[in-house]
Amino acid sequence: PHVTPGTHAIQIRMSGWDTWNGATTAARGSTTQVIANMTHAAYSLIVTSTPPGATVTLDGTTKGVTPLTLIGLKPRNYGLVISLKGYAAISRTVDLSDGTQSTQDFALKQAFGKLSIISDPAGAQVIIDGKSRGVTPLKIDSFLVGDYALTLKLSGSADITDTLSVKAGI
Repeated sequence: PHVTPGTHAIQIRMSGWDTWNGATTAARGSTTQVIANMTHAAYSLIVTSTPPGATVTLDGTTKGVTPLTLIGLKPRNYGLVISLKGYAAISRTVDLSDGTQSTQDFALKQAFGKLSIISDPAGAQVIIDGKSRGVTPLKIDSFLVGDYALTLKLSGSADITDTLSVKAGI
């Protein structure tokens, strides 16, 4: 096509890419080459869960809790992990290279593990996340998975505190 001589604004748009804006000057009887260095658009990822409040980890880094929108991501594969105390964690790979925004929804399912706490001497009060659960030896066959604050109290002894990790099926 023929272009009128003079300076012209150029705009190039393409799905998945940032819009490129430039200008060129056309002269009568000559060909002008325009090189547009395009950059990938910033991608976003919307992460939701039922129930909400699950921790979102992207490529091993905690990003926040659901519902969460992550912006400025590159178009590539990401490792996504959703976890919430009392529910089985879910992992999946998300490919953002096919669109400028991806939505990932997770339906979390409750998960249970077994709990057995003993002490020497026996009879220590077992407190899990601030709630008294009984005395040692203590056995619970169905306890929600997750990390809990554990305190053992026994008269005449110093309290013992630790983190208790309950895993599914264990």
